[in-house]
Amino acid sequence: MRKTFYTRFRLATRGKAIFWIPLIFLLAVIFSYFVFLTPDEGGIATFMSMAIIALVGYYYGPVPGFITSILFGAAMFFLHSQMPTEDVIARFVFTLFGGQSYWGEVADYVIGYGLMGITGFFAFDKDLKAKRKGLMMNKNFIIGFGIAALLRFIEGIWNCYYFYDLKKGSVWANLGYSTWYSFWYIGIEVILSLIIILLPPVSSAIRYIGECATDREYRSNTNYL
Repeated sequence: MRKTFYTRFRLATRGKAIFWIPLIFLLAVIFSYFVFLTPDEGGIATFMSMAIIALVGYYYGPVPGFITSILFGAAMFFLHSQMPTEDVIARFVFTLFGGQSYWGEVADYVIGYGLMGITGFFAFDKDLKAKRKGLMMNKNFIIGFGIAALLRFIEGIWNCYYFYDLKKGSVWANLGYSTWYSFWYIGIEVILSLIIILLPPVSSAIRYIGECATDREYRSNTNYL
């Protein structure tokens, strides 16, 4: 039987992390430009970019997950930071110093997005076993992403409180403002992402891409294609 281009492509790329990790990274970068909320003080609420980059850890484990997520955070800093690129280069690549708020922005992107690698502790293959038993698909990813997002939300509160001169009065007033501000650019994106992930077509797509990216289902079924 003659194989189509699509079939040959799937055979050539299935289970190849060197292909799928850059592809997921690129997809997350593209989706980061779908911004539906930009608070005046900084930060952006994107369409699914956190959830997409979190897939690397979910499919391939914590080490690739954390490395890719940290690199994605650095890319987001250069692409979406409120600082002009030339200022970023001047302050951090050459002189390696900057005001406190500059370091706050660096931490928010690099640490914040880096936390998406936590999904690496919630294995994709366990969800495959659950799927075979008729249980909820991608349950581990939803839990892992939820925990990673919660930690990023906490990081956002700490970042806003520690690095920026809020001058809102009491400690509790500053914490309240930091929490509200973080909710508007992290919490909103997370809520929207979880709603979309729970949609059956999206849930099926996450599982299907995972099977292609990890070669988990194909190993015992050579006639699948």
